[in-house]
Amino acid sequence: MGDSHLPNPDAASYELALANRKLVTIVMGMTLMMGLIACLSYLAGRSVTGIRTEKARPAVIPPPVIVEAPTAPIQRAEMSPQPPPAPTPVVASLLGPQLYLQVAAGAESDLAPLRSNLEKDALPLRTVLIDDIFRLLVGPVRDSAHQKELEGKLRQADRQFFPRRL
Repeated sequence: MGDSHLPNPDAASYELALANRKLVTIVMGMTLMMGLIACLSYLAGRSVTGIRTEKARPAVIPPPVIVEAPTAPIQRAEMSPQPPPAPTPVVASLLGPQLYLQVAAGAESDLAPLRSNLEKDALPLRTVLIDDIFRLLVGPVRDSAHQKELEGKLRQADRQFFPRRL
């Protein structure tokens, strides 16, 4: 095998070479860990900064509805045997904050058969246009007893509903 120059394990240079290998391994491992931490910190900071740089949308507060008292005396119309005119949709912002029970939503022509079925039960119905969708509402609800009465009639008619404040 000849003369191989392997370091003597008892020599001081052997300990220094072994210590240098361990030291280099530790330094490389720490460098990789610091690089990983720095990369993740950068990505996390970038995502949070993207949220903060979005411009805040200003709150849109609709102008208040002004109601004026009538100046002339109110005259009551006499009851006529004519059928009531076709219901016209009411814009939701004119109704005020009242509680209703929403029964359906969709096109106005789709709500007509449901409306005629519910009119047979003598429910106070209203068609409202919200976000370009017609909604069929029952109400307004006067108090909790009236709400329970309306909910009972809707359950008897097997209609699903949910409360909606407009």
